[in-house]
Formats: sequence, C-alpha cells, structure tokens
Amino acid sequence: MGWSSEVLKNCLSVCLCLSLGLSLHVYLSVCLFICVYVYLSHVCTLLSGCAANQLDVVFIVDVSGSLEGEGYYVHKDFTKSVVDELNFSFDKTHVALVTFATLPMVGFYLNKYVGSTAQADIKNAIVIDNVYDGTNIALALDKVANDVLTPGNGMRSSAQQICILLSDGKATLDTGRTVSAATTLQSSCKIFAISVQPDPQQDVMDQIASQPTDDYTAAVPTRYNITDAVNKIVTNICNM
Repeated sequence: MGWSSEVLKNCLSVCLCLSLGLSLHVYLSVCLFICVYVYLSHVCTLLSGCAANQLDVVFIVDVSGSLEGEGYYVHKDFTKSVVDELNFSFDKTHVALVTFATLPMVGFYLNKYVGSTAQADIKNAIVIDNVYDGTNIALALDKVANDVLTPGNGMRSSAQQICILLSDGKATLDTGRTVSAATTLQSSCKIFAISVQPDPQQDVMDQIASQPTDDYTAAVPTRYNITDAVNKIVTNICNM
C-alpha cells in the first residue's frame, strides 16, 4: 500500500511547521517520526473501511436519449472517479458495467477484470455511448438481479454487493414496474441512486435507492458537481 498524495501533503505540512528553531538532526528525527505516525494512521483508517471489505460493484448507467450531452460526460467521469477511489489490492473489488436504454446491455461482468491491472483495465473498459432511445429502468434492474449478480458471472458470497444507478429517473417504458424491480434488486445489493441532469425525476430515484434515502442518493446535475457526490458515495460504501 503506497503513500497517497494526501498523506504526503499532511506529513510535509506538519514538518514544515516544525522547521524553525530545531537542529537538522533533531528536525529530521522528529519529522520521520511524524511521517511514520501519519502514514500508519492512514493505513489504519483504510483497513477499517474499503481496504477491509470485499466489494462487488455494479454500475447501471442510463444511456437513453434524455441523457444526451452533459449526462454522458457525467456518467463517464463519475464512474471512473468512483473506480479511482476503491481498493483493488488483493482482488478486494470487482466491478461490472450495465448500460441501458430500451434494453440493457452488459459491458462487462464482475469476473472480467481481476488481478493487478484490474483498476486500470476497468477504467479503460468504461465506454458509455449515446443510444437515443427509450428508457426502461425496470428491465435494467432485472438484468442486474437475474444475470449480473449471479455466481456464474462473478458474484462472490464473501463480498458486499453494491449497485450504483446513474439516471434521470425518467422511465418511458415499463414504468409501472420500476419500483417493484428496484425492491427485488435491493434484496441482492445496496442501491445508490445518482440523479443526473438538472431536472431528474427525483421521487422515482428516491424509491429506487436503498434506505435511508439520504445515505443512498446524490445529485450530479453537471460534470462540475461530481466530486462531492463521489466522496459521499465512496465514504458510505467504505463504512458499510
């Protein structure tokens, strides 16, 4: 487990504060002690969160016509940012991608990208294309429950299953089944519902999300609002 930029920044900040009035020998000794302490604290924090957990993460991404333009940039940047923040050492995290419009399509299953290069391979494999079609959220959720989250396609009984839906919630097909499909999927994974675009159907997204709603929802109206949403979702995943 390497030094993160945040750990190094914290260490150097403290050392610089101590640089005045100390001999070089004392300064270096104190600085080394502080840096080791800060690093070990960082490791302990990680081991109590994502680094201690096995995660099966499924991104469910709406590529229908209503997400044309800004929504596609949000989807790509958001998914890759979440992948950046998860722990892939020792195969702790496996990721799958499902895109949907009228029909769902599996980009890759949970067992597709594993091993030392998994994180980079997954980021390279995240391809989100504009379909210009209707929106069937229920069918996408069915696909995840009945196909993606199965042992034959890489689901691990030892892992926590996480589903992250990115959509504006505006289903145009099979609309009467959206909530019931979400309820079924909630028995297989914790669902985070990320509302994309400035005017999402938020009541639908709230019903899709696991409970409590505040913990499992976030809004990303534009690509410039991604950071806070990513931090919220990753923090809640790591604290499970």
